[in-house]
Amino acid sequence: MIIYESENKKGYVVISTVLILLFVTLGIAATLSFLSIGSSKVSQSFGEGRQALFLSESCLEEGLLRLKTDVAYAGGTINFPEEKVCHLNITNDGQIYTMQAYMLGQKKYVRSLEVHVNIVDGILQIISWEEKPFVIEY
Repeated sequence: MIIYESENKKGYVVISTVLILLFVTLGIAATLSFLSIGSSKVSQSFGEGRQALFLSESCLEEGLLRLKTDVAYAGGTINFPEEKVCHLNITNDGQIYTMQAYMLGQKKYVRSLEVHVNIVDGILQIISWEEKPFVIEY
């Protein structure tokens, strides 16, 4: 009888060890999968933010071309493929034009740019070109 009790205890120890190792392995696998999901979300957000920035820059360049051909151009919306829309505002205080463009990305990633331009004899002179924080006015 004592032999059976000893062998049963050995079996419980082996099963307990296997179960502990199984739970530890599952915990590590779950942690790694959550980390990879978080990493992919961050890289997707970064890509969408950069796309919004590039489209805002394209919007300003398009606005500069339109302003060069028509100094009375006041801005508006510029449509891009895949239903992306850039909003362009142009103000003029004398000789210097201020152009503000902002682009809403797919998940509301907003990138806002501002450029100051001087027009002399039909030639555009860019004074400054910078990214600005986007502020929603209520």
